Amino acid sequence: MARAMGDTGILLRIQGKLQDALKHFQKTFELSEEVGHRGSVAQSLSAIGDVLLEEGDLPGAYKTYQQAATIEHVIGAKNIYASTLTQTGRVLRQQAKADEAQTSYRDALYLQEELGNKSDAADTRLALGIGLRFRQRSRCGKTQP
Repeated sequence: MARAMGDTGILLRIQGKLQDALKHFQKTFELSEEVGHRGSVAQSLSAIGDVLLEEGDLPGAYKTYQQAATIEHVIGAKNIYASTLTQTGRVLRQQAKADEAQTSYRDALYLQEELGNKSDAADTRLALGIGLRFRQRSRCGKTQP
């Protein structure tokens, strides 16, 4: 049941129906928590964070990603932990917390390289480069990334 709710949430998110997707992800979270499946709890939290990020709720997205990352780290789910660290970096970059964003990206990249996940590592390197460029420009008084 939780998986079906999550899949429905993904489809709704793709369709741009963010509030409906959020409701489905929250229900998935509740069901996963009820049965004690920590991996699904973490994935649900990450999905909620993705919707909050798309809606521009940066503090909410950050908090949710942090909750997911804690669980992922504890259960040893390195691949999804790395993904959550990348998303956390995106939130931090949008909050103009360049140094913290760089740390999050670097931690994600380390895990992705350790796992041999070349595709995600490439995406994270790109995000890391954009973040470095943004930090450089902001220190020069320019605001455009």
